[in-house]
Amino acid sequence: MSSQKKEERHTCVRCGRLSDEGDKYCIFCGAPLINHCGDEPGLVSKGCKHINRKDAAFCAKCGYQTRFYLDGLIDPSPYGDNS
Repeated sequence: MSSQKKEERHTCVRCGRLSDEGDKYCIFCGAPLINHCGDEPGLVSKGCKHINRKDAAFCAKCGYQTRFYLDGLIDPSPYGDNS
């Protein structure tokens, strides 16, 4: 039995292509594949490293904009799908 954790494959929200295991960015269009909180560490803040679901415009942990929202990959419409 292997003790190594298998990396997840992601579908790119921009171009729809499936990534290889362990990829952090799409090799076809350069979009991020994981919707991290956009609050980066800095002098005043430790940053938030929460990973949000793909359709989240704002972080479920701290309320800051997500990477997908900041990069224009999702629309934060309040009338969108709530599923």
